[in-house]
Amino acid sequence: MTKIVTTHIVDDEPVKTEHELNNTTNFTVIVHQQGLKVDVPEFVTVDPQDTIRCMAEMTQKQWEWISTGGLFRHLWEEAFDPSDRTPPPKSIEVFNMGDMGLRHMAGMIVLGCEAIFAGRSVFFRNPETYLHPKTERYVATMLKKMLDITGSKGTVTTTEKEPEAFIKEDLQGGEPLSSVMENLEAESKAEVETDRDQTLFWLKCMEPTKELAELNGERLTVERLLQEVTNDTDIGRWLIAQFVQLRDN
Repeated sequence: MTKIVTTHIVDDEPVKTEHELNNTTNFTVIVHQQGLKVDVPEFVTVDPQDTIRCMAEMTQKQWEWISTGGLFRHLWEEAFDPSDRTPPPKSIEVFNMGDMGLRHMAGMIVLGCEAIFAGRSVFFRNPETYLHPKTERYVATMLKKMLDITGSKGTVTTTEKEPEAFIKEDLQGGEPLSSVMENLEAESKAEVETDRDQTLFWLKCMEPTKELAELNGERLTVERLLQEVTNDTDIGRWLIAQFVQLRDN
């Protein structure tokens, strides 16, 4: 059962009403009349302002990691009619100078996946905003695919305690840490001088689909962890700390 809150205006005053949604699935579409605002308090809310701001604040390095990742590419293609599918520009500056609908779509993918990876349910408010009617038809399909790929069941979680987690020492056939550190010596110091850069370098030495860590019972692949570190999430910062401990010991 999911609680939603609707707000409408009566005599120039907002009036809030709480409702309980029964028989909801891991993917639910809420359709409502104009002049009514809908909130889902327990969920992470992503609206068009969030998506545009997300892309405007993204760095070139973050964009390169995200836009070339398999998950982003798959969802990006899923969001458009086959005749309209084109890869996004390599430059984030160029991308942000282009169509607002494309930026909105990219922001939904980035923020949606980030919330799901953090174990949260997501409420996309007015996801059709900025989009061409031809593209609007694909939004629900793309969002459903996002849930299916990430394995999310739409459960609400809390973060009151530190997660129990571990890094697999054998890396399941990945390149040994000692070998990685030797290779670091041959790299430009400007590229790998920080703990974060070294963590990214370490991850790039392994197959993207390999499971490297487990967090609260969820098995995390190298590709997923690359995204977490790149986006500077809590999981990414945790992984950097784990890497530093392995490296220094």
